[in-house]
Amino acid sequence: MIYHLSGVCGTGKTEQLISNIEQIKNPETSTILWASLTNKLSEATCNRYTERYPEHNAAVISSENSSSVQTEILQRLESESSLTTQILFISHTALSMLTLDTLSQCTVIIDEIPTLIGNYQRLKIPLKDESILGLARYIEFEESSFDGFQHVVVKEEIRKKAKKFAYDLILNGDPNSDSVKAGKMLMGGIHNSNGLYVSTAGKWRLFEFFDGLEFISKLRQLDTVWLLSANLEGLFVEKLLRAWGCSITTEHALSHLTLPVTHPNTSNVEILPFLRNDSKVRSSSFSSYFASLQASKVIKNCTEEFDVHQLFNRWVCDLFKDNQFIYCKNKHTNAINQSNAIELPPMAHGLNSYSHLNEVAFMAHLRPAPEHEAAIKRLAKDINISPQLLVDSYLKQTNYDAAYQFVSRISFRNLNRDENGSLAQEQTQPSCKIVVPDMAHAEYIQRMMPTASINTSSSYQRVPTQASTEEIAQRQTKKAARKAIRDAEKQKHVFDTLFIIHQQLKGGRTAKSACETMGITPKTRRNWLKHYGEDWTTWLAEQELSKELERGKGIIIDTMTN
Repeated sequence: MIYHLSGVCGTGKTEQLISNIEQIKNPETSTILWASLTNKLSEATCNRYTERYPEHNAAVISSENSSSVQTEILQRLESESSLTTQILFISHTALSMLTLDTLSQCTVIIDEIPTLIGNYQRLKIPLKDESILGLARYIEFEESSFDGFQHVVVKEEIRKKAKKFAYDLILNGDPNSDSVKAGKMLMGGIHNSNGLYVSTAGKWRLFEFFDGLEFISKLRQLDTVWLLSANLEGLFVEKLLRAWGCSITTEHALSHLTLPVTHPNTSNVEILPFLRNDSKVRSSSFSSYFASLQASKVIKNCTEEFDVHQLFNRWVCDLFKDNQFIYCKNKHTNAINQSNAIELPPMAHGLNSYSHLNEVAFMAHLRPAPEHEAAIKRLAKDINISPQLLVDSYLKQTNYDAAYQFVSRISFRNLNRDENGSLAQEQTQPSCKIVVPDMAHAEYIQRMMPTASINTSSSYQRVPTQASTEEIAQRQTKKAARKAIRDAEKQKHVFDTLFIIHQQLKGGRTAKSACETMGITPKTRRNWLKHYGEDWTTWLAEQELSKELERGKGIIIDTMTN
């Protein structure tokens, strides 16, 4: 069961949980695992906790050395005393590394949405090197309904060996290495192969997968997990948790706290979108492609010949003038070179030392790349969710909720409390300005603070782009040509493999043995034969006839020579 403690930023979720820690602790264990987004946030929360409970056994365990996390936590579990509460502060990454047996011995607290659940990975391996990573013996490929992709599954009969091999790869490799990626992919396939696909082109295999889905399978099996976040409903993580059968409730031991789910007293907050296009139409999106174009060509009534990013930077500086403000940008765009501008990373959770400022600009655009979006849609089909619904939930989480979290670093989050920790009803707030890329961001943030206003008086209008009929036809022709080339390459690879197996079968080998020499399973061979049917039969007959003709020519030549 996942107990969701909800409340908008600044309402004291962390402090309230610290104050009520004994109410939520599992009576069968004395150990609590408190996971924050980063190691740095774990340290900060640990400091706040030890100020309140100096007598408790509190420690921070870093996830920087992945091989030691599991060992260190197990050692602390073995040495725990039932007389003293032991609380270990770790990162989300460290939490995901732990085995189910370890997690089951603790009360688990997850501070903020565990975005690692939706981590999308790509692993490109040369066909000749696949055996080096050790994957070939544990996996097999099945036909899928997606053009150009095969579904990857772990062989049922050797799952235990595959699990041990995956853990060895994950715990003993560099976190960013291909071997660790291979381990995560294999571990995900062991627990659930949804969303795990491979495409083959030339001499390469490209695996695409979500390495955090295995983490969900562990959460689903725990009796009690506490999740602290401002939002959850409708976000990508929530969709995946429910698809995997996780129960989520807001009715729990701390539900009496009734933390506000929208911001009080925000009538002095003004939300300013850079683009004022309707959020429901295609031209509303502030994408990376759009932002790199010349402003005069894509912005209505604009004469500037530099790109949209530069226009956005200048617009923000003009709005805030000499006032100090915080902002975030994309990694490939220029920083704002002004002394009053403070740059922060887009994921600014826990950075609360800027709450004295009244102005903020979220300037990043965090949409998934086309191949990432396609992978989300494949995952959606696997778990019986509308593909567009799952894509929208991803955008909502990584774009709009990230923007809300970022802008919530400034002064409107400062809320006074009485001696019992309850929020005072009437509070005066300073005037605040929030800049966001477009209306979709603005409307999402306004839902979190309904009394705030959206001001588009100085916003820009994007010029809608409409491709001509000829351009659309050309795109479709090129797309069909690319698909035909991919299909031909794939069919050649399949037929060559099947032909070698066919020859080995004629030589007396078993189907299983012949398939193993070609690195496939008998099931894959059967799927190929079923899929290509008459095309394969016709091609095989042509090859056999060609060989007969070659042999016939050889006999004639030998006769003439003699």
